[in-house]
Amino acid sequence: MIKYLITKVAEEEVERRMKDKKMMMYAAVGVLAGVGAYVSYRAIKNCMADRELDEDLEYLQSYEDELDQDYYENEYIKEKVKKREEAEDKELREKVDEFNSRRLNFENEDIVSPKELSHYVEQIKVDKDETNINEDDISKDKYDEYEE
Repeated sequence: MIKYLITKVAEEEVERRMKDKKMMMYAAVGVLAGVGAYVSYRAIKNCMADRELDEDLEYLQSYEDELDQDYYENEYIKEKVKKREEAEDKELREKVDEFNSRRLNFENEDIVSPKELSHYVEQIKVDKDETNINEDDISKDKYDEYEE
């Protein structure tokens, strides 16, 4: 009977240890699964954060490039406008110089004699006297036809 009791106690001890081993294995698997899940979660979170940072950096870089491009385009436009204004000023100066060179000055022309001057005045008087005037045009008040 003692043998039976020792065997029974030993079997119960083995069963209890087996239960403890199973519990420890399940606990270890649970802990390892939890740690693995946490590590995976952190890795995914870091990857997403890095991707967001990369996207933000790309956006900032593209924005900076766009600002640089706008700056250079504005500088190009300003330079182009300045060149156009200089060309217009140069053209205007040339026209003024040409006008001034074609102007009749006292130094460039001979003095007109009174005889020539009277000839031109008489010719204008003759042309004026020979002009035909239509009486119908004079009788109408042209200004009355316009609306106010």
